[in-house]
Amino acid sequence: MLQKLFGKKRSVVYSWSISYLLIILIPLIATAYVYDVARNIIEEEVNNANALMIEKMRDEIDGVLENIQKFSIEISLNQRIKDVASLKSIESGVQSYVLYEAGRQLGSYKTFTNSLKRYYIYFNKLKMVIAANAAYTEEDYFNFHLSGDGYTIEQWLETVGKVYTGNYLVMPYHEEDLGKTKGVAFIRSIPLPAFGEPLANVVFILNFDEILKRSSDGYSDEIKLLVVNSDGNVLAGEAAGYSPDEIDYGGMNNTQGSIYQTLDNRKAVITYTKSRVTGWKYITITPESVYSRKVIRIRNIMLGGLAACLVLAALISYFSIKRNYDPLREIVSYYKGVVNDENERNEYGFIKQVLNETIKQKENIQLKLNKQNRVMKSSFIESLLKGKTAMVPMHELMTAYNIRFDQKYFVVISIYIQNMDEGFWNGDFESGIQEYSLARFVIINVMEELLNKEMHGYMTEVDDMLACLVNTNYGTCYREKLLGIINEARSFIEENYRLTLLFAIGSPHESIEGIHDAYAESVDAMEYAKVMGMRTPVFYDEIKTAGNYYYYPVEKEYQLINCIKSMNYQGAVDIIEDIFKNNLVSNTPSLEVTRCLMFDLIGTILKTINVLDKKELSFFEGMDVVNVLMNCESLMEMKQKINEIIRKTCDYVEKTSYVKDYSIRDMVIDIIEKNYSDVNLGIASIAEKIGKYPYYVSKVFKDQTGEGILEYINRVRIQKAKELMQKETGLTQEEISERVGYSSVRTFQRAFKRLEGTTPGKLNS
Repeated sequence: MLQKLFGKKRSVVYSWSISYLLIILIPLIATAYVYDVARNIIEEEVNNANALMIEKMRDEIDGVLENIQKFSIEISLNQRIKDVASLKSIESGVQSYVLYEAGRQLGSYKTFTNSLKRYYIYFNKLKMVIAANAAYTEEDYFNFHLSGDGYTIEQWLETVGKVYTGNYLVMPYHEEDLGKTKGVAFIRSIPLPAFGEPLANVVFILNFDEILKRSSDGYSDEIKLLVVNSDGNVLAGEAAGYSPDEIDYGGMNNTQGSIYQTLDNRKAVITYTKSRVTGWKYITITPESVYSRKVIRIRNIMLGGLAACLVLAALISYFSIKRNYDPLREIVSYYKGVVNDENERNEYGFIKQVLNETIKQKENIQLKLNKQNRVMKSSFIESLLKGKTAMVPMHELMTAYNIRFDQKYFVVISIYIQNMDEGFWNGDFESGIQEYSLARFVIINVMEELLNKEMHGYMTEVDDMLACLVNTNYGTCYREKLLGIINEARSFIEENYRLTLLFAIGSPHESIEGIHDAYAESVDAMEYAKVMGMRTPVFYDEIKTAGNYYYYPVEKEYQLINCIKSMNYQGAVDIIEDIFKNNLVSNTPSLEVTRCLMFDLIGTILKTINVLDKKELSFFEGMDVVNVLMNCESLMEMKQKINEIIRKTCDYVEKTSYVKDYSIRDMVIDIIEKNYSDVNLGIASIAEKIGKYPYYVSKVFKDQTGEGILEYINRVRIQKAKELMQKETGLTQEEISERVGYSSVRTFQRAFKRLEGTTPGKLNS
């Protein structure tokens, strides 16, 4: 079973197992955290309990110490004690009585704590000891209360013979119940050193074992309590098994706290607090085992529960994975042959790939169906436009292609992309195809969207144009509705896609059979728009009444030929402009008549070329005039091409003529010199004598001499007139003007003044 579940390296079982493992890790982490928190809490509670214990012990011992200090001062100030201290010896009965009264007075004090085991006064000069209701020699007191266990009288006398201001030290003493033991001795010299030379020392023997015992009631026996003075000496409660030297007092710098230390190879927690009265430290030593036992118990409980949870979780995870994976495995088995790379992904990835492949196949099939449906729908619309009948009943095809003809009239709109040749086929062929497909898609969608708002429109592609079959209820007002839609569509398309469109619309027809006629009308209107170079939408109703004649009289043709031959480019352009104006503005010829006009214009250009010098034919063959003009699709294009041909012809003739016609100047000058007296002398008569066209002769003469022929004639006549006025002074101005060729004296006078700056009469006088 495990092999089946975990056999594949990339199986989803791995991800599931990791997920379940992560879920199982949560209680593991939580348990570890809880265990750590519990351990810290237990340790903190033990430390807090120890702190409370030693604080209680500190408060009680500090209270005892404060009372002892007060008690010592009170005794030091007692007059009876002072009287004894002033004695130098005991020799008389009075002195003995004073000693007796001092002992009785000392016994009258009440003990305020069980920790005070005994107290006495040692008089250094008298070598006497006074206790409660008793007086002893120093030897007797030592023997009765202090001797034994190697402690000598010399040690004792050395200790009690010093001066003290209230010092604490360890001192052995004897107690009936305990026998020989040690206690804390508080010693103060009397009188106080500040009031004179000390004569005696009052000694208080304290035992704090009972206080330590009371303070540790209810706590583990393993917890040890210590009272340590500022020198590191244990004053009470020395912990069994530990030597005071092992304890590191250097870390106890604060008022209270805890330190961790290894004592006798065992880890322990040392909790301490300082006395408020003395420099003592109150210490508890707690072995780690005290709280670790509780922690271990909690740990064992938690580990046991965790182990049970893990086992149960593992079983549940296994059966859950198995239960969830079996259906998944069946699905994978079922689709195993759909994809070939199932080893590269887990089951979910495999299923996702299968679904993606299925969806992709479905989308491809749907795209193919949609494309096929669009193609068949377009083919069906095309067949309607061309008048072809289908083998399948019409209503079935219309239902299959979702075509509705529920409105009365049928109109066909032909659409031609005018800049398709320039904008689409300049690059490579494939990019042109893509651009054209995009343009076709845009036009079809825009037109159908606008038309289908109020009517039905179905687009298709026929030959080199797009055609739109429109089913509408607008009869007489169809022009306004369609014109609004066409203008909106053309504005949007030309602005956003830089396409120049030409629209032609057929007449409305009331039956499906009339669709073919509507299409033929739109084609005729489109051809007319192309030929006439029209940019606005063309309706067939506007061109079917066009005239059957055109304006191009014979004299206009002769004038055009003469202007070209005489290099009069502007005159030729004016004639062409007049012909087109009379045909396109004043008259509206039919398509057939327009074509005849185009052929006549082509013939005129060819006639002009034939009458020119045969040596110049190579130039015209290079321009390929016939093909250029025959390939024009519109009159406006032909007008532009004709103007270009005339301009090139005039430029060529003028350029070649100037090179060989330098003799024209001399001929013109000679004719003027010989015939200046002829009143009819002018450009036309001179050109006729030379055998050239007037415009040509005039242009060549001016270009070669810098002045016009008429200006030169006037200058020659005025020069001849001046010569006559000098030779024959008796001649009148009328006679002179007549002899030099002027028709009137007024004309002569104006010309004379313009050239000479004065009148003939003033010059003659």
